[in-house]
Formats: sequence, C-alpha cells, structure tokens
Amino acid sequence: MASQDPDEQQRLKALQQRWDKNFGPPISRRRQILSALAIIGGIIGLIVLAFLSVPK
Repeated sequence: MASQDPDEQQRLKALQQRWDKNFGPPISRRRQILSALAIIGGIIGLIVLAFLSVPK
C-alpha cells in the first residue's frame, strides 16, 4: 500500500520516525499483530467478565 506521491512518502517517513521516538524501536509486524490480538482479547475478556458478574 505504498504511495507513489513523494510528498506523501516524506510525511509517512516523518510520522514513522516520530512514532519510533515516542514508542521505541519498531517491533516486528508479527509481534505487533500478536500484541494487538492480546490486547483485544483482554478487553473482550474483561467485558465478558463484567457481564457474567452482573447479578441476574
């Protein structure tokens, strides 16, 4: 999904560098996906727990 517009490329590169500065070195795509899934799973788990713990 790489853009051919050089201006866009510069903006993306700058954004990536700012992200790296804020969040440390970029982790591999696979680790990123796994951690995202873990976070989503945790949120879903919390929601399910909340629903189950509501007295009927």
